[in-house]
Amino acid sequence: MHHNANPTAYRILLEQVHQGLDPVIVRAPGRINLIGEHTDYNGGLALPAAINRYIYVSVSRRDDDQLNLLAEDFGAHRVALSDLYPSPGNWYTYVEGVAAALIGRGYHIGGFNLHCGGNIPTGAGLSSSAALCCGTVMALDTLFDLHVSREEMALIAQEAEHTFAGVQCGLMDQYACLFGKRGYAVKMDFSTLQFEHVRLNLEELDLVLLDTGVKHSLASTEYNLRKAETRRALELLNVNQLRDADINMLYDAVLIPDPVAFKRARFFLEENKRVETTAVALERRMLTLVGELLYESHQGLATLYNVSCLELDLLIRLAKVEKGIAGARMMGGGFGGCTINLVDKKAKGCISRISKRYEEQTGITLKNYRLLTAAGARVLEAREIRTISLAEELTLI
Repeated sequence: MHHNANPTAYRILLEQVHQGLDPVIVRAPGRINLIGEHTDYNGGLALPAAINRYIYVSVSRRDDDQLNLLAEDFGAHRVALSDLYPSPGNWYTYVEGVAAALIGRGYHIGGFNLHCGGNIPTGAGLSSSAALCCGTVMALDTLFDLHVSREEMALIAQEAEHTFAGVQCGLMDQYACLFGKRGYAVKMDFSTLQFEHVRLNLEELDLVLLDTGVKHSLASTEYNLRKAETRRALELLNVNQLRDADINMLYDAVLIPDPVAFKRARFFLEENKRVETTAVALERRMLTLVGELLYESHQGLATLYNVSCLELDLLIRLAKVEKGIAGARMMGGGFGGCTINLVDKKAKGCISRISKRYEEQTGITLKNYRLLTAAGARVLEAREIRTISLAEELTLI
């Protein structure tokens, strides 16, 4: 999603889509996850942050019950409010899912025009779909004066993914998008949905994503399998959620007959502890420790949770050789996608050296994105709309 390099082009497009009406425009950020992977669906902890790459969603009212939808790069779609139906794999299913979830919860909405576009790269694991859903629900909330709380917006955005896109996601992406704060991560507790902001103190380090360029087809089947394996660990341990277990309980005889459940539960408990330690280390500016915890997290994801792949492991090995990289780990569901790297701002050439070695060994050109943390989703004011350009590309180092 990145065309219309100049702000004037965007304004002309809005005129056409919204037929001269002043639209409500929401800017919704993507997210990274510093640490706390595969914990959200098990009631654990995570430390995501909103980033300065966005989906812009603009909406205006119609006099009929039609949804007139247009996505930059993905084309147009029209549907009546009475005909909303899941169509996984199509971009507009997210928008229809949000509208259906609002109606299902008793909110009154009418027909609307919607345009979306932005500069979150799809498929890099930066949650462009959550940004689209959160942006849509916030835009419709303002347009139809619904007074939906941000907490409920997160649930509606999740419901749209579950019921219309067929993706059984947790709530991490939605909370990061809606409650993000520049310079901070959102420390999420998924057993209570409580969160607090943790100051990152990363002034000396850049957040850099390295994209393996691969996405192994295992991802979705293995994701569901991991959920089943952790459920089995719950039954064997006789606890309601994994965090109620103690690491010592794992070594009791009960889990020995099932080494897979043992590994999954051990990863979860250790990763949860790493999130707690990372939050404290960030507050105290103990950045060497933060880097070590990222490497430990990757090791757990690779050997205990078994969701890494050769390309991700290669990038981590190449990062460890570089003194300028404080820490790194795979980010997201696994089996491809990106690694997140903490790179010393004063270090020169380490990303280009990694890129060269990665290409030599895999034949794949490595994409890299330098990101900043950002504020959560919000409705833009008219004066801000004049400066929007959808083509703001990711910063390449």
